[in-house]
Amino acid sequence: MASNHTQHFALNRWDLNDQIIMDDFNDDNAKIDAALHNNAAALSALQTTLNTHGKLTRFTYGSYVGTGESGQNHPNSLTFDFYPMFIIIMSRAAQGRDQSPCFMMRGETVGNSTKTAASINLIWSDNGVSWYDVDSFSKPENQNNTEGVTYHYLAFGEAR
Repeated sequence: MASNHTQHFALNRWDLNDQIIMDDFNDDNAKIDAALHNNAAALSALQTTLNTHGKLTRFTYGSYVGTGESGQNHPNSLTFDFYPMFIIIMSRAAQGRDQSPCFMMRGETVGNSTKTAASINLIWSDNGVSWYDVDSFSKPENQNNTEGVTYHYLAFGEAR
């Protein structure tokens, strides 16, 4: 018979002088089998919950520095390791004041600039979005891409 037991499942631990008894092994195997069964049942229940109630929400934040380019031939883009649904972009004015946020929502093809009321075209992919100023006099500030300005973003989406 074992003189020691493991901390979590009370499995038998034998010292050199302990007598080994087959029932101890059988009891340990029954405990291991029950624990594995309970873990498998818990994972199955979690999978059912995820399948029933939707996808896992993901989010990330970061920043980029504007390059000063704009227009359809010079789009900005952000790429993520999930399916983005909603993105907010903000910058700071030279005086340290926040600019208006830029909101991008999946399903929409037009967004707004952080600096002006200008519209920007949105092109969504499975893992990102790109955008450009649609104005014929395209300006980097309308595209959230003023040279040297740091833009901060927050993106929400679904794990895929």
